[in-house]
Amino acid sequence: MKIETGKTSSVTSLNNRHDLQFISDSQDTAAVKQHLGSVAGEYDSFFVKITDGDYVEAWGMCGIIPRLSKLVSKLV
Repeated sequence: MKIETGKTSSVTSLNNRHDLQFISDSQDTAAVKQHLGSVAGEYDSFFVKITDGDYVEAWGMCGIIPRLSKLVSKLV
């Protein structure tokens, strides 16, 4: 199933994805925001998939505690 950019989901749906890393440290999120640009600006933490040094999938989340009911938005 392909999810388009701009789609929303929940942490529950990403919970079993072992290919995603959760990023919540301020230094690491700053790097993600710099790489993704303005699309990532409003989010506090991210679930990312990195392949060959590039973000091939990124989900933004408000807040830094990934409660299962939290919403996430697809950025890449």
